[in-house]
Amino acid sequence: MSNSNVQLIQRFEDSFMSGDIDDVLRILDDDIVVHEADNTPYPGRHRGKDGFLALAEAFNTTWEPTAPIDYEIQPVGDDRVLVLVSLPVRARNTGRELTLRISELHTIAHGRIVEIRVFYWDTLTLVQATAG
Repeated sequence: MSNSNVQLIQRFEDSFMSGDIDDVLRILDDDIVVHEADNTPYPGRHRGKDGFLALAEAFNTTWEPTAPIDYEIQPVGDDRVLVLVSLPVRARNTGRELTLRISELHTIAHGRIVEIRVFYWDTLTLVQATAG
């Protein structure tokens, strides 16, 4: 089970970064919940595929990737996968550059992602880069 979950998350990350949103949506459960920190530009719980799409739009409106994503994927038990992400970006509203360092905990059920908990290593840097 863990190996197939790792492959699913790798597909998710690659599809998201390449802009293949149709494939991303196929991977997500209809009732997906994504949890973002309150002090990010896109805070709170984002529910369902429409909520995920709104979050993805907010993320892409906020950040412009300046280099390819680097990530490491590790299984955590039978139904969870941890992803350690490093993504160089430029804040679109200020032009400031930084590297987003993120830990994502994905929960998988029935071959789909049902929950993502996102943890930024330094939310202060996000706030400063986007000027609040």
